[in-house]
Amino acid sequence: MRKVDFAKLLPLAQANQQDAQVTIIQAFQPLINSFLRKEYDYGKKEDMRSYLTLAAIEAMKDYKGTDIRTFPGYVKDRIVKFAGQYQGAEKQHREIKEKIALEPTETTYFMETAFDREDYKALHNAMKHLYPYERKLLISYYGKNKSMDEIAHEYHISKSKVSYQLKKLRRDLRTMLTNGL
Repeated sequence: MRKVDFAKLLPLAQANQQDAQVTIIQAFQPLINSFLRKEYDYGKKEDMRSYLTLAAIEAMKDYKGTDIRTFPGYVKDRIVKFAGQYQGAEKQHREIKEKIALEPTETTYFMETAFDREDYKALHNAMKHLYPYERKLLISYYGKNKSMDEIAHEYHISKSKVSYQLKKLRRDLRTMLTNGL
């Protein structure tokens, strides 16, 4: 964290002086960036940056301490707390999306066109044993008729990696269906 005279800047920041707020936020930018490095999705990264910056601003306005030496720790704790809340909400959102991906309505087209209706239940159960990204890959290719190029772009991987993954997943599903899981 940069050397900043919090004793001088905090009263100005609490009085809504933007220059003081910006200087204080810049002092905590390395901490905010440490959380952003863990996020690869650019859109989510920008959302998280805004969310954590708002956490720092709220901490500035809410700080009631008399000892200015505790202020950096107070702001840091607030940023860490908000980062945890953001990541928890993202995890919950991801889990809901994965649960939805298991619903038969999302996979019906893929399953009914690739296999007989009698094998629907077995395939549905086999797909439950795949990782969420593997199910999404299969649904994108077979259910949504996306090209390998589109999938490669979406997943940020090469077209050959998509081809390899699909071949591996077909083989894995075939094995699971043959062996009855």
